[in-house]
Amino acid sequence: MSNLFRVARSVSFLFLVVSAVGVAHAGPLYSSETDYGVFNNNQGVTSTSSYSSTTAPASFSNFQSTYTGLDSNGTSQTMTVTASGMANAQTGGILKSSSALTVDNPYYNSTNTPYVNPDFTTNSSGSPDQLEVYTTAQYYDPLQVSASGPISSLNVFVTLDGTISTTGFNLGNGSPMYTQASINALNSIGNACPAAQCGYGNVEGPGTYNQTYTLTIPVTANTANLGILLYTYLDFYLNQPLLSNTYTMNMDFSHTLQVTGIQGLNSSNNIVSLNSVTGSGGFVYPLAPVPASVPEPATMFLFGVGLLGLGVSRRKRAS
Repeated sequence: MSNLFRVARSVSFLFLVVSAVGVAHAGPLYSSETDYGVFNNNQGVTSTSSYSSTTAPASFSNFQSTYTGLDSNGTSQTMTVTASGMANAQTGGILKSSSALTVDNPYYNSTNTPYVNPDFTTNSSGSPDQLEVYTTAQYYDPLQVSASGPISSLNVFVTLDGTISTTGFNLGNGSPMYTQASINALNSIGNACPAAQCGYGNVEGPGTYNQTYTLTIPVTANTANLGILLYTYLDFYLNQPLLSNTYTMNMDFSHTLQVTGIQGLNSSNNIVSLNSVTGSGGFVYPLAPVPASVPEPATMFLFGVGLLGLGVSRRKRAS
């Protein structure tokens, strides 16, 4: 993915989050974006895109483009690409994403004129070496936390539910396809928090997924910033062995990524019972069940002594 793509996406949500930090608002903030990108030598341009900063989805459907060039035998070919994408963020930390790509009659020849010029302009008579559908849904909500004791962080449990399917691919080495769906926590300025600090979730390749991940966010004076990012890549590499005339790829995470429970921790990472976690718009987040406490060894010893004494007393009575 080109740095140009990454910068544009980061900046768009950064403005939203900075406005949230600096200005009071009545509810959470949302940001959704979908892009169909075309690449040469890892530098890309966006052929079509959509963007939303509300609970409405960003989407495009069945966007079609054609490219003409030479195949590996030097024969002229025309390739047709059909792309779709959807991303959405909703109150309560519900994030949705889906994308699809169909490539008919793919070709590649290193002598083809690049479709993307070094100055990021396009050459309509050129040929790409990579195609991509990228979707991102981002959610940010300042929280008020009520707990039974001092609290320093929250474990936010999120469940990723969806499918990735493909046709036409040999999934061994040299496959022209790559698919990935990932989850990150966002910090207060809209950047992805390091996985080692805040947790991370990731799935790659075809399959059916229903997995729960833990994101950890800090709490200061009973307030916390809940930021969640769901992003997906659906990549097709034309400079890999092409063994089929038609390839299809579908990533369906519209089943949703959602917050399923929140747990409180103190500075020693011990669980603290929560009374409530409430978002800026009044949404009350679900709380994770507090595990039953396990008696400490000393307590277990005294309990065992008590049972032993009870047994002795009963034997005395029996005699």
